[in-house]
Amino acid sequence: TKLSSPNKMYEFILSQTPMIASEELINVKRVFEKEKVGLLWNLKEPRDYADAIQKLLSDDALYFEFKQNL
Repeated sequence: TKLSSPNKMYEFILSQTPMIASEELINVKRVFEKEKVGLLWNLKEPRDYADAIQKLLSDDALYFEFKQNL
């Protein structure tokens, strides 16, 4: 799964929806770093997901940067 490139990621890109993804996903990380379309996060525990969502939704500049890049 670390090498997968999920179709859902491309659907979110097409719908211009900023994303959160695990920094362990190699191909997803490559797209996120190159295109700046979402937030890479260390997602190990439920709290990590909450923290990532909070970061994305509370940082307007970051959210709109991702939106603009999409």
